[in-house]
Amino acid sequence: MARRKSKARPWHKNKQNVPGNIPANSAIEANSEWNSNAGWIQTTTDNYHRVHQPLKEVTPICKPEGQRPYGPEESRERLESQGYHPSVTSMTKEEVEASYEEKRKKSLYKPDFIEYTCEGKEQGFEGRYTSDMNLLINTSESSFESKDESSELTKEVFNGTHPQGLLIAQQLASLGIKQLEKLAIACPREWDALSKGMAIWDFTANKFHGEPSGHVFLCLFPKISQGAFSKSPSHRESRKEEECARKNIIKQIRWIYFLCGPTKLPAWHPEEKLKMQTEGPSPQVWRCRTTGTKPPPVVINMTRSIPDISKLHDVMRDYVDQPKHLDYYISKQVALKNMFSLLTSIFNRRTNIRVLHFQKTPLLDRRLLACILRACPHITTLGVYQCPLIHFGDVICLLDLIHEVNLDRSSQSLPLVEALDFYPLYHAGMPFKVPINDELSKAEKDRGMEPAARETHGYGITWTYMPNEVLQRGVFAILLKTVLKARKMGIRLLMDKDAAFMKFLSNIPMLPGIIFQFLDGLYRYLDLKEAGSEDNTAMKRAKYDMILAVRAGLQPPYRNTFDPSDDVTRKVTSLFCRSCGYNMLDIFFRSQQIGLPPNRQTCAGCEFQACLDKQSDHQKHHDLNLMGRFLEKDWDRKGFNVDAPVHDDGQELLSLQTRKTTNDLPQMVLLPNGEFDRPSLHEQLICEHKENNDCLQGLPTLQSLLLQKKTEKDDAKDHALHVDACRALSIIMNHHDFDLAMQDKNHGVGGHFCEGQGWRPLSGGFRDKGVSHTFESATKAAEDLKVRAEIAEGRRPEQDAAGFW
Repeated sequence: MARRKSKARPWHKNKQNVPGNIPANSAIEANSEWNSNAGWIQTTTDNYHRVHQPLKEVTPICKPEGQRPYGPEESRERLESQGYHPSVTSMTKEEVEASYEEKRKKSLYKPDFIEYTCEGKEQGFEGRYTSDMNLLINTSESSFESKDESSELTKEVFNGTHPQGLLIAQQLASLGIKQLEKLAIACPREWDALSKGMAIWDFTANKFHGEPSGHVFLCLFPKISQGAFSKSPSHRESRKEEECARKNIIKQIRWIYFLCGPTKLPAWHPEEKLKMQTEGPSPQVWRCRTTGTKPPPVVINMTRSIPDISKLHDVMRDYVDQPKHLDYYISKQVALKNMFSLLTSIFNRRTNIRVLHFQKTPLLDRRLLACILRACPHITTLGVYQCPLIHFGDVICLLDLIHEVNLDRSSQSLPLVEALDFYPLYHAGMPFKVPINDELSKAEKDRGMEPAARETHGYGITWTYMPNEVLQRGVFAILLKTVLKARKMGIRLLMDKDAAFMKFLSNIPMLPGIIFQFLDGLYRYLDLKEAGSEDNTAMKRAKYDMILAVRAGLQPPYRNTFDPSDDVTRKVTSLFCRSCGYNMLDIFFRSQQIGLPPNRQTCAGCEFQACLDKQSDHQKHHDLNLMGRFLEKDWDRKGFNVDAPVHDDGQELLSLQTRKTTNDLPQMVLLPNGEFDRPSLHEQLICEHKENNDCLQGLPTLQSLLLQKKTEKDDAKDHALHVDACRALSIIMNHHDFDLAMQDKNHGVGGHFCEGQGWRPLSGGFRDKGVSHTFESATKAAEDLKVRAEIAEGRRPEQDAAGFW
């Protein structure tokens, strides 16, 4: 078959030297007269707040106008030759891609079920920020017994009980929890001495690790296996609490079973569901729902679905109890008790705390965090790391919270919150691989097809997949707000290239490098704005690189004019979001939203935050409702926070339009006949449809939260018991009811290590291109985009495109 000649033409190549143009393949010295006077040298300043790291060298940002158009190929070449903005990363483009590839390879390894449950083997990539255990050092194993000459001096300097040791501890902790971990790993003796000047709370033991002192408060959930927990002397009291919680579950199940009796068919069965709907609850069920702990219908129905509970103790031991090689699972009853102990300890030390870090803290959500921060008037550094109920989208309301707190402190001459170190919850996927029943032929594998199977790979930000356009545009919309707010407020750590949040962003399985590409364009744009540059070409091309990153894989880059960057930046307009009230570029709205009337459009950032709020995996909703009983009395979930300001240099990209939530009625008009008339109501741009529930207003103070009435606390304890019982019953039913376990819609039990992520999103044997990525799918999508780009640039024939044949 004759090979067709591609119609694409390399129109961007400079094949001849025209007077006034740069000769092809020529090198221009940085100190040449032409170069220094041409006006395309980037201007930088050194007056950013702490977050921004100004350029240290003069770097050419683009070539003069008239030389060549600036499209996807030129954008890529600029990045390869000049690298990322120094505030984004110190790595080159090749190093960023190599790091991504390493994570992809690691993510492919999953132990099988036996290796995971019986040997405790971990998956290749878990997206951790800290190693969990290094901060809790056994002091008896790390004392100053060395005869090294410098040990006495080191002991004096790092002694946490002395003033200089307290100061060093506070300064080191203010740099983020990772710096403390590095010290604990590298210098355990120094860490042993320094930690004596801190308050380290062990959530699993429900007590301080050592005697608390100093201005640093660390709340840690150290990694400990269930077997180690059952033998640890420091967890003796926690074991008693867990045993009591387990007895409460068994007692609850037996009480319901003997009062209501079993059903003929399991409650999930269609016939039994229809019977319950037509006949309604029996008198025994009504009595059960209104007496004792008042269990909800779901717990009652699940209990009645178990055919026999005579061996309930054995069933709990064999199926419900956590295997000894896996991480310790804390019950909701114990977590609730421990949370109130933690809050009491924070309240008692509220005037001493300067640095506060939370690591993997159960039940801690953004509302509880707001109560804590408002109660501690001297906190200057806040760290939140891998807490189960705090997700990526919460970074916006945390910045708004800090702004509100700082406004209040400024009026009282109190120290301001200066730093936020944030690593949201990361989802690395199921911890073991699931057998695949359908094997593909070699031809199907060569075509890139995938077998129908349950997904086990991680999506990073979410547990299950979601529409990729919402996720990708939403991530960038949230990131834009984060950068502009943090830069205006001068917040340390958050956007620092080596801190927690940037590490999290680099671990998200989106198209390789696009987050760094977006930030590179954004920082270059802000640099030029701050410097008052009149180089419109450089500004346009920085903006074009941002747009290119947001649209990568979602829509093809425009190449229908002489200069694509001019074409794209002229066509991008600002739209109003009816959820958050901001004006922002239309690239942050889904294509379906752009076609709606102006007063009906919602940005992808708000849609994505709403999706994150609605996540129900790992019993998140139950956990939120557990503490919500103490927080929701006057809380308005759809209210608005005190908005942190946006940096002046980013107003063209993002600006707050309004906070109005209702339309203004038009003025009455006096008619010639003496009667009054009201003109028809015109639609206005208002915040009438808030998508997410990130409001932090109307919450109780920390003191009032701790002084709850006994009836309210007992109600919360009963709710925690019901959540634990529901989890136990779900596990038992899945083990004893084969038909239930084999249903396609059954994705495992929430909060159990076997909880699944659903089925792989396939369409005709190929991965659905409209859903969010894993590392593997993102790599394949990037390869396909690269081939299509080379075809568009005339370097490859059209036949090379995936799916051509």
